[in-house]
Amino acid sequence: MPQLAINSGSCHARLDSKGGLIFDWRQLIEASGALVFFGLGAWLLLASLLPSLVHWARDYSEAVPAQVVESRMKRRSGPWGPLRWEPVFRYRYFHEGQLFVGSAYRPDGGLAQAVQYHPPGTMLTAYVDAQDPRFAMIWPDMSADRLGRMLFGFLLLFAAVASFYRSMESETQS
Repeated sequence: MPQLAINSGSCHARLDSKGGLIFDWRQLIEASGALVFFGLGAWLLLASLLPSLVHWARDYSEAVPAQVVESRMKRRSGPWGPLRWEPVFRYRYFHEGQLFVGSAYRPDGGLAQAVQYHPPGTMLTAYVDAQDPRFAMIWPDMSADRLGRMLFGFLLLFAAVASFYRSMESETQS
């Protein structure tokens, strides 16, 4: 029986007696599953990490009292009229006798949550970057749901890599 070996990673194909290609479907499905797991895991990690990347260089360690001065939902308009509501959240705080205005709530945003729970006049604790007090944040830590998405993303990446290596090992054994 004539054979044609097509090796692209972990998927093999050979010619049957009539000249048609026969794929090893199990390996093809394993490779496709690994690729899907890898893509989904990478997407979850990037979606969790990228929004807070700007804040990683900041040291939000100095706690100061802050007062909410604006907390509302504003209608956002587009080329076809009002499309959705946009949260507007601002607070003021003093650092070393100087007045600052901030709007950062969480590293990943969370402004709708801030508007929901903190009306104007509410007193909060803002965490200021002492090196550059123009930067402050109300909740500088990662939220539990973001940590959960990151953990799930890592698990999917690990499953993808393990599946890929397992299929490579089964390929070398056969």
